[in-house]
Amino acid sequence: MFEFVPALDQQAGADPTWSTTLDTLRAPRQKTQKLWDWRKEDPIRPVVFRDPGSLDGQVVHLHLEHRIVQRLLGRFLSQGFLHDELTRACVCRTDDPIPRVLILGRLSLYGDRAARLHDEIIAVAAEWIDPDARGRGKLRPLSEGEKKDVFADFRRFIGASSIKGSA
Repeated sequence: MFEFVPALDQQAGADPTWSTTLDTLRAPRQKTQKLWDWRKEDPIRPVVFRDPGSLDGQVVHLHLEHRIVQRLLGRFLSQGFLHDELTRACVCRTDDPIPRVLILGRLSLYGDRAARLHDEIIAVAAEWIDPDARGRGKLRPLSEGEKKDVFADFRRFIGASSIKGSA
């Protein structure tokens, strides 16, 4: 579960256009309730990225078509393509004596009128063999278990144990 900072839309220097977007994380407003009272009385609810299995309204399920996700993805795509900066490389040192490479890719499936049908991060891990040593051979992908070990090393390296690798 992830919680947004309370009153994020009211902080000094915050972008005021986010107010109505963040309102989608609050409990529904009553017809007679004034907007400012509603924002004060109904805090932003925690969000989850998987179906919570209940409709009690305690959390908000973020999915690809949710207004916040659409806005964040739109900003990411426009900025990334604007500066041609959607590719990155990072070298991480671990205690493992065998060098490995972890490649993350984004698979997006679009339908009619560019409607996004699916978005997924794909991960492939392999033992790194210098091109001089391997010749024209290709790297061999690691098994799922070995890939989980590489993800674990990666999470330790970046110090973010909350990242969940689904691969």
